[in-house]
Amino acid sequence: MFSRRSTRYSWSIGACCLALLTGCASAGSPDTVRGALIIVGSGTQQGAINAWSREWSSLNKGTSVSYSPDGPEVGLQALLSGDTYVATTDAPLSEADAAASTAQCGPKGAFSLPTSVTPIGVAYNLGATRGLKLDTPILAAIFSGTIQEWDDPAIAALNPSLDLPQDDIVPVTTKESTALTMAATAHLAADGGGEWTQGASRTWPGSPPGTAVEKEGDIAQEVDDHFGTIAFMPIGDIGTRFNTVAVKFADGFAQPTTEAINEAIAASGVAISPNGVSVNTESATGGYPLAMVNYQVFCSGYGNEVIATLVKSWAQYTVSEPGQTKGRILAGIYSPSDDALRASRGLAGTIEPLR
Repeated sequence: MFSRRSTRYSWSIGACCLALLTGCASAGSPDTVRGALIIVGSGTQQGAINAWSREWSSLNKGTSVSYSPDGPEVGLQALLSGDTYVATTDAPLSEADAAASTAQCGPKGAFSLPTSVTPIGVAYNLGATRGLKLDTPILAAIFSGTIQEWDDPAIAALNPSLDLPQDDIVPVTTKESTALTMAATAHLAADGGGEWTQGASRTWPGSPPGTAVEKEGDIAQEVDDHFGTIAFMPIGDIGTRFNTVAVKFADGFAQPTTEAINEAIAASGVAISPNGVSVNTESATGGYPLAMVNYQVFCSGYGNEVIATLVKSWAQYTVSEPGQTKGRILAGIYSPSDDALRASRGLAGTIEPLR
């Protein structure tokens, strides 16, 4: 449900918007896309949602989009209680949420579609030192506090040509619950060779070493300001501002270049179920697979034809080639693989009014 303390919407405003659209559903042609689309959920997709909403609304003159980035849990609860039409999340719809969705979404329940990919780089500040290579067990040891100096023998062994400083390593993390932390800790848990024992979570467990900033958006400045720092960051925050680690994956060391990222996305695993389409970039054996996959969650059925037509149009646009192209140009997103988008277009086309 809507957060009562949302900076954009209150429960009453959201409920009134839905009631208004439902009340006028009998007017006009059901084939006309019109109405106010409400989206609640993860803030990770804000740039993409803004880009898509401008383009989609320009194509469908009778529409508008209201987006409230209150968090993925809030978005899912809003969808399950009928207080939003679309939820944005950082993970595929779970079995439990899919089962719970039938009360609001009809017997087929809800489903999730991957709509964009956010690559993650490991940025560091060692001044002019470039070309750093690290494997995931070393990264896990750094972020768990086992390896504490830049000239540690394990790091030196992977970087014999670098003049590594004797300074302390300062991992930078955030106190926030974020999809970035989930993706980073999931990578450390999966490929850390036993060096990371805390599992995957949306918050850094315990008292992580180094510096914990308040907000994810503060990480870049902290790394920029302090020598010896290292952090996981969305590739968009890294840009050309930071040096990045060449991380060792199954196929060898890789930098988060556009070519390497797209190679991994193209080879990512795609699973299709009644709950939707899911993507696993980490299953790719080539390229640079460290990334977050962003999802939107839809009901398979909505209360009337006006609402169903509205949501179906949005869903089809976001996973269409024109929609993905606009997202890449205007918001810098990376698209899911062709296989994932093809499957998503098929599911988006099944949205219908409840009978």
